[in-house]
Amino acid sequence: VFGTSSTQDSKNAQSVIVGLSQGGLGLPDRDYYLKDDPAHKTVLTGYQAYVADMLTLLGRKPDVAKTEAAAIIGLETEIAKVSKDKVALRDPNGTYNKIDKAGIAKAMPTFDWTTYWKVQGLDKVDGVDTNSPPFLAGVDKLLTSTKPDVWRAYLTFHLGNNMATLLPKRFEEAKFKFVQGLTGQPQMEPRWKRCIDQASGA
Repeated sequence: VFGTSSTQDSKNAQSVIVGLSQGGLGLPDRDYYLKDDPAHKTVLTGYQAYVADMLTLLGRKPDVAKTEAAAIIGLETEIAKVSKDKVALRDPNGTYNKIDKAGIAKAMPTFDWTTYWKVQGLDKVDGVDTNSPPFLAGVDKLLTSTKPDVWRAYLTFHLGNNMATLLPKRFEEAKFKFVQGLTGQPQMEPRWKRCIDQASGA
């Protein structure tokens, strides 16, 4: 639901700190969930079908996958509502909020930050900047208001989606079919080129 990275402190060029950024959406932007025009609605409908397809490939029965897909879209829509839009994310002052670990824990108290920092190897680092404290507060409410089964389905889908290019061909093809609808790419790159891209990325 959020991304963690090492980032230069925007107000101290000699310091590298933890950057905590909003995330959690399977579509490129919050507008796909919140705008009511035909173009955005078509993409959202296609995305929901892809979520159901991925869950089916991961072992869900088709009817269960459809139900879970609808719940996942509902959850992501709620995440989109507490996310900053593209314009706000371009504001260097609004996206600089160096509130350190104590501030992060205060904004999102339901999450087990102590364990998270330790597992990430960041338990001895205090400098933390987030691009949106209100996003963390909004997600914190969702942690308690959304049923655990929905979170499990959400995490299951995103694991499959993130690893699709490393899984059997049917997973990669399912993901490409969805991406094709977004980008208009006529066909998947040949396997040798995809392998080179994976190696280069690593």
